[in-house]
Amino acid sequence: MRMFKRLALIVAALVAGCGFLMIFGMDKRGVGSFDQPVIIDSPKPIRRVLYCDGTFDDDIRQQAENDADTRMLGPDDHIDLCTDNRHVLFVGYKAEVVNNQFTAHIKFTTRSGSLRGEQVYHRSHLVIYAEFADGSRACRFVDIPPGIEHEPFVVNMP
Repeated sequence: MRMFKRLALIVAALVAGCGFLMIFGMDKRGVGSFDQPVIIDSPKPIRRVLYCDGTFDDDIRQQAENDADTRMLGPDDHIDLCTDNRHVLFVGYKAEVVNNQFTAHIKFTTRSGSLRGEQVYHRSHLVIYAEFADGSRACRFVDIPPGIEHEPFVVNMP
């Protein structure tokens, strides 16, 4: 009888431990996007804007901002960022620009659990490629802060 009580106690402890782990150790994951307002501060009229989100090294950022030429546009409005050492191709989303403003849709993932709360992950940079009415072009990178609620990004372009 004593052995049976001990065995029942062990089984009950294992069941309680598994239940605790299932309830408090489970994670929920999700995906979505948030709308980020962007204001382009430029004296020139804008012909079109493409944007993409990504995480980029400083060398790619500097090369693209210094040399925003038509070689950056790949087929089907892809944004082609390259340096001597690397070549990166991203889908460029066409922006509906009204009064030098547009809304970028930035993708994110979430992870939440009872013990850790909710965490949001998204890429670090927003790339904005603008073509102006006079034929000139500019490219700017904006650091996206953590989280999904931000004030409008103001991007200075020549």
